[in-house]
Amino acid sequence: MSRILRTPRGIPFTLQRWSKRVGPSVASKALTSLVEEGAVIRLHPGVYVRPKTHPLLGQLTPSPEATVKVAAEKSGQRVEIGGADALRRFGLSTQVPMQKTFLTSGRTRTVPAGQRTVRLEHVDRVYLLHAGTPAGAALSALRELGPSGITPEATEKVLRRLSAVDRTRLKRQTKLLPGWLARPITRAYDRLREAAAEGARVQAHPNA
Repeated sequence: MSRILRTPRGIPFTLQRWSKRVGPSVASKALTSLVEEGAVIRLHPGVYVRPKTHPLLGQLTPSPEATVKVAAEKSGQRVEIGGADALRRFGLSTQVPMQKTFLTSGRTRTVPAGQRTVRLEHVDRVYLLHAGTPAGAALSALRELGPSGITPEATEKVLRRLSAVDRTRLKRQTKLLPGWLARPITRAYDRLREAAAEGARVQAHPNA
């Protein structure tokens, strides 16, 4: 039990982690006792945290995203932020969804994540190849736009916010994506690459 209490505050951990160290029975009993004492909070089945404490707000729990990520890793699944949150991240929307949604390789369901519930939406694994990276979030945003909403301007805005590495990751993935997603990504990628090449030429020969 003392080892668990040395776990960093605010960082979710799994029952499985401690079961490997002290055995499932000992770990389960210790965590149950700590939850009853209030020293540890159960965020999700098999996922716990030593909460941080704010002098005014009281106990602070991790974000739903952090909780879901740890829970997914525990079960061998991949997760990515949902389309609505991804659109906000890339400046394509200001709407805040009523319920957090994450894309998952597992089944569609609603699960607890701390003091909230989140929706896990099953998608094909092709949409999760780069889950947890900016490229994965970008794909989630573009997928959310749908065939009628994925304009050249929106696609280019998303790709501009990616590093060269993540932009290339997304471009390489296009061969696995449906045409309505692959074509706009490829065109935006090519336009940005051409613009970068032209900018480099101008910089190298400013008086040409």
